Amino acid sequence: MEANHAHPGTEIAELTLHGDLATALIDLSATASEVVVGSLGHSRTVQTMLGSVASSVSAAAHSPVTVVRPLRYVASAVGPILVVIDPVNPGAADTLAVGLRAAQERATNMVVVELTRSGAPSSAVGGDVEALVAELGVRFPSVRTSMITYFGHPRTALERFSSTAQLVVVARDHRTLWPPQQGMGRTALGHTRCAVSIVPEPTAAPTGIDRFLAYARIEADRVFARPDHRHRTALEQDAATR
Repeated sequence: MEANHAHPGTEIAELTLHGDLATALIDLSATASEVVVGSLGHSRTVQTMLGSVASSVSAAAHSPVTVVRPLRYVASAVGPILVVIDPVNPGAADTLAVGLRAAQERATNMVVVELTRSGAPSSAVGGDVEALVAELGVRFPSVRTSMITYFGHPRTALERFSSTAQLVVVARDHRTLWPPQQGMGRTALGHTRCAVSIVPEPTAAPTGIDRFLAYARIEADRVFARPDHRHRTALEQDAATR
């Protein structure tokens, strides 16, 4: 297998799935830190571009789903990780942590675009974005992060800042799952040409990525004193007492 030669230290297991593939992958995502699927190429419609399996999995998986697409520009191979935070979606901390982890694994920088719109609620249902970056960044000291505040539509932000990115990370819109990807996920997949990671909304049930994020934040707590505990989830509280 070619991947074994590229990453000899990585253990790879093959699994044959039966029945509905999308349902099987969604079930497996409950214990996975990430699901990676390929695309069928570019098209005017996201459904055609991704195929029904990738579209269904990214809309309902319990862990982040990364849709990999062929690079159009050589610069994108070494470009930054672009994280776009929308004020209407919760889960800013989870989205940022996924971006930081990707940046560390790919030895690149992370660019955070915080969207702002007139009359929109504060982006951090989870707190101030810059503070969250500082917290989580303790776990990823090699990653350089830059912040951009963008006043405008998510689509224009994605089109403007993703041209040289190798990966775009967005939160899945918690308000609707059908038709698949009505929110930021659909926008990112339809208006960018690089790989896209879609991070699910926070849930009470811990998944593989939940455990990773919880312990990353606990490590950050040892360095940064918090004035309150608004951003702690039940999982973090449980992990902190162990």
